[in-house]
Amino acid sequence: MAQGKLRLAQKACKEILRRNPGDFDALHLSGVLALRSGDGRSAMTLFDRAVKAQPMDAVVWSNRGSALQSLGHLEDAVASYETALALQPGFVEAHFNRATILRRLQRPEQALAGFNRVIALDARNTDAYLCRCALLQDLERHMEALASVDHVLAIAGDQVPALFLRARSLRSLGRLEEALTSYDRALAAGGELAEILGNRGNLLNELNRLDAAIESYDRALALQPDDAQIHCNKAVALLLQGEFERGWAQFEWRRKRYLEPAGVPASSLAEVPGKTVLVRAEQGFGDSLQFCRYLPLLERAGAQVIFEVQPPLLRLMRSLEGSVRVLPQDGERPASDLTVPLLSLPLLFNTSLANLPAPGRYLYSDASDRQRWEQRLGERTRPRVGLVWAGSQVQLNNRRVSLADLAACLPAGIDYVSLQKDLSQADAELLRSRSDLRSFADELHDFSDTAALCDCLDLVVSIDTGVAHLSGALGKPTWVLLPFNPDWRWLLERTDSPWYPSLRLLRQARIGDWRPVLEELAAGLLARFPGARLA
Repeated sequence: MAQGKLRLAQKACKEILRRNPGDFDALHLSGVLALRSGDGRSAMTLFDRAVKAQPMDAVVWSNRGSALQSLGHLEDAVASYETALALQPGFVEAHFNRATILRRLQRPEQALAGFNRVIALDARNTDAYLCRCALLQDLERHMEALASVDHVLAIAGDQVPALFLRARSLRSLGRLEEALTSYDRALAAGGELAEILGNRGNLLNELNRLDAAIESYDRALALQPDDAQIHCNKAVALLLQGEFERGWAQFEWRRKRYLEPAGVPASSLAEVPGKTVLVRAEQGFGDSLQFCRYLPLLERAGAQVIFEVQPPLLRLMRSLEGSVRVLPQDGERPASDLTVPLLSLPLLFNTSLANLPAPGRYLYSDASDRQRWEQRLGERTRPRVGLVWAGSQVQLNNRRVSLADLAACLPAGIDYVSLQKDLSQADAELLRSRSDLRSFADELHDFSDTAALCDCLDLVVSIDTGVAHLSGALGKPTWVLLPFNPDWRWLLERTDSPWYPSLRLLRQARIGDWRPVLEELAAGLLARFPGARLA
């Protein structure tokens, strides 16, 4: 309703209510008009007066629910919609609005039942199918979500929201090429939107089509230049290509995305001589282990360096060269002249593949801890190989190999030591069944413990986790099992790492297919340790 007509209608209702304050139609319409104009509080007052005038009218109860929703009173809104439905069980709009709020209230099964009820009443209600699809995606029921969105496309043809949701489900199902086709169809249907182009870029990144991914990100940023997440995703693609100079600068957008400002930022090395510089750890353990190598360089540039790090890394980081002061991340923040997030140090040092600092070893385990582990391990009669097969539970599944599959490929004649800290019940049971596969999960209290155990081994085999970075920082021979689309720091195609001279990279050739990687691992172990044999 145009603003002029809205004001005229409000004026007419006001005049009716002046003459007859209990007029139901005028109260109801006035409430609707107030709600449309964004005045939820006035709308609520008017609807309350209307339901007193006609308490059996389902429509006014439903509109009252919308007013409550606009005010953020979600539970009360649900109750109002339910009153409307008790009066009129087939009221489609009330079912739909109630289900939408239930989803916001994190009551997914009730919300799903609500959307199903809408569809049962109105089989061509595409909004209900789309909401049902999004909800099923939240529940990770992607096959059902795909069926729901495909129904919309069958009813209404190519619609941008439907194609976008379809691409998301296909991506979650691992059907990446089909997902890419859906994104392209959405763009062809008029969806030149930053969100679609950004997600399309992410998908192309997963397929290792990095030039195409960057082009998609650039199209998205032309529409939404200040989207920090898209800038960060573009940075990842550039870094994965080895374009460090462009990538580091682009990566600074993460500061706007998730880093809280703290102190005066260091913007160049020229600022640091004679200054106290606070370096703050960010992201995961692996990031801290990889980039702490820059702290002695910062000290050599003339800074007094304070490193604020995750507590499980505290003891180990005190082995860094020089006089870097290491403090726990959760403690009181010390005074400093300048501050810099840890992953901004490569930019500060203008790091490229040609000048990347790659010392053979820059972290050291404690001698008494090594002695304790040697005693725990007992007499060395066979080669010792450490194993890590799963990343953090919050990591994507591509950083995870089944322990059963890994154990099945391991040659005999080697003592295997689990370096896995967190064990599932199934993994713990499998470890107990293998005398050649020992676990000390309960004794690995921090990374210093793990470092000392690593130093007692001949080789570490790890999925892409913090332990892979730890072992590389210790200069330990390490084989890293990488998915088809690896983290940016491992680059593409290489079997070595410019960051860690002691690493060998074993890569998937196809998405999700670990079998050839495990076969390569088994062959490598047999070749490296002459006493090993096929089990």
